This record gives sequence, structure tokens and C-alpha cells, in this order.
Amino acid sequence: MFDVWYFITLYSSFTVAPDHTIGLDILINILFLLAGFMASEKAKVYAKEWSYAMFGMAAAQLARLFWLPERYHELGQLIDGAYLTARLTILASAAFMLLAGIVCFVNSTALRKFLAGTRA
Repeated sequence: MFDVWYFITLYSSFTVAPDHTIGLDILINILFLLAGFMASEKAKVYAKEWSYAMFGMAAAQLARLFWLPERYHELGQLIDGAYLTARLTILASAAFMLLAGIVCFVNSTALRKFLAGTRA
């Protein structure tokens, strides 16, 4: 949800001049949304491996925080309100992805321990 908000905020700004960086960011955004959806579906069935993917996605979001918003803010193309919104939405996206990874890891570990105890 926060990633979509970021997308709308950044690309509805008429001060940002389109270039190859915008195209790359759109591609990254689409891949992130698809991977986030897949991770959430796998988390519902307690797939522990996907908690690691969620941790990686949170790290990628944090790295992304210092890439595009910073670039366009330094060029003067992203005004302060949109810049702050873009940074906060990416940060919130990373925080919630990290939280989802932790919840998935804890729940899947608890389920595996429970199932191991019932089979013994």
C-alpha cells in the first residue's frame, strides 16, 4: 500500500522530468509489488523461506530510500512536500515488510516446532 502511495506521489509530480531513471524505478516498483504479493501469499501458509525474502525486500526498500527521492530532490525537481512523502512512504513500506518478515518467521517456527512435537 505504501509503495503504491510512493508511486502516485512521485509520478503525479509535474516537476520531475522523465528519464531512464524513472523507467528503471517503475520497473523496480512493479517487481517489488509482485514480489510483495507473492511473499504475503506464502506467509499465509507459513513458508519460513519467504520470511528471508521479506527481510531482503525491506533492505532493498531502505537502499531505495537513498536513490531516487534524493536524486530528484538534489536536482530541485522534487519539492519538499513530495520529497518528504516519498521518503516516508518508502520507509513505512520497509518497516512493514520487516515486520511481516518477523511475524512470518516467528509463526512458521512455532508451527514447525508444534508439528515436530505431534509427530514424535
